[in-house]
Amino acid sequence: MSLDSPAEAEVVARRPANGAAYAVLALPDFALQCALRALPERVDPDTALYALSDDEDDQVLALTAAAARRGVEAGMRTPQALARCAELSFLHRSGPQEAVVSEALLQAAATVTPFFEATTPGVVTLDLTHRPAAAGAADWASALVAQLAALGLQARLGQAAHPDLARRAAEQRADLWSVPEAAQVPALPEILAGWGIGTAEEFLALDRQEIGLRLGPAGLAVWDALAGRQPRALRYVPAPEVYREISEWEHGIETLEPLLFVLRRQLEQLSARVRASWRLIRSLHLRLRLERGVGPERTLTLAAPSAEVDLLFRVAHGWLDTVRTEAPLRACEIEAEPAAPQDLQPGLFEPALRDPHSFHETLSRLAALAGDDCVGVPQRPETHRPNRFVLEPPRFFEEDRDGRRPLLPAETRFSCGLALRRLRPPVAAEVSIEAQVLREVRSRPEHSGWIRQSCGPWRLSGDWWEHGRTWGWEEWDIELANGTLLRLAAWQDQWWVIGEYD
Repeated sequence: MSLDSPAEAEVVARRPANGAAYAVLALPDFALQCALRALPERVDPDTALYALSDDEDDQVLALTAAAARRGVEAGMRTPQALARCAELSFLHRSGPQEAVVSEALLQAAATVTPFFEATTPGVVTLDLTHRPAAAGAADWASALVAQLAALGLQARLGQAAHPDLARRAAEQRADLWSVPEAAQVPALPEILAGWGIGTAEEFLALDRQEIGLRLGPAGLAVWDALAGRQPRALRYVPAPEVYREISEWEHGIETLEPLLFVLRRQLEQLSARVRASWRLIRSLHLRLRLERGVGPERTLTLAAPSAEVDLLFRVAHGWLDTVRTEAPLRACEIEAEPAAPQDLQPGLFEPALRDPHSFHETLSRLAALAGDDCVGVPQRPETHRPNRFVLEPPRFFEEDRDGRRPLLPAETRFSCGLALRRLRPPVAAEVSIEAQVLREVRSRPEHSGWIRQSCGPWRLSGDWWEHGRTWGWEEWDIELANGTLLRLAAWQDQWWVIGEYD
């Protein structure tokens, strides 16, 4: 078989008037299309000279339309094919690409009906009996074929009253000799040729009773098979929830530019698939496979779900700029986590970011310059140790039973006491003590002087149950003769000025 150009893809509509119909979505030369899709660049089957070869039998399994016009035929040995066309390039089957394309095909079928069957690799049968027989059926069929064409796949769609007839319509086969029952009728081609009948439509136009009288039970079996009277129950499968794209290269990639070219195309295909399911992308998981060793991988979470290709590309590009590998890249896999679109209506007085994605990109650039542990929102850890905090990534939304909603700032309650400004780092000091009373502190000029009044000590300690993390000291609040209020701390025979009251 030869792979036709995408311009020749058709939608064959044979839906009967009774409304009970099936549709078959098929990818001709499935293995060849997957192998062509695995190439780094887009290939036009009408001009590119490619063929799919079998390593075991050393023969051509499928070929493009351009190769067919040069005299190459399926079933030829590879030396024979090269003798016909010296410019012919041979491809091998790509298992990862076939898995990805199968997932995309089922997800495309799910946009039409939830009842479909994964008949064979590259063929999906849709049950349209639950779908209202409204006008414009060819519109959704053409849109379905165009949706797969945007992913670089040539699809054909056929409709009929029986699943097997719908598959014949998708394969654009009008002859009746492919029906198994036809082989049971001796000299059937000669008999029908004498009647002036050469297609299945002409044969079905004959009266069934008359066919039985002239051709017997075997002729009735052929007529029933073509008319779709043989029932067949579909085995429904759910649509896969995985959205991923894989690119592999025969020769490793050592620079960032070709990787970004492939990455852009992968994101375009992922965005189109997720948009078709009326969802957005919440996060991206990138995996890089090396020629030797384990490659890096990273999960990139978006500030808000989106399917904009430019935004997804900038987020992935920002991480790839920081990646350094010890060996060339052999494959790149991207998996998208889908999310429902947000339906938010913020309050009148609630603060909100105008563009959370720009803010997230700014944080990513700061993290790339200063490190992931130096950028974030300060949070208090579970400890009573003063002056301790950790940095956590900002969260713009929180999950609840009803979905995602804006994360509102917590209510702030101010105490009525004085505000303490901590000194980071604390300032070393010397303190004079007489009769267990603090008399004088000597440190910076603004923190030195006679002590008019003091309160304390307050003993603090913790983490004594963990080796190497034990801490403990005494704190004092003092008032100098000039009215300055300070907080002192003492541990290991050393005094420090750790804060100043406003």
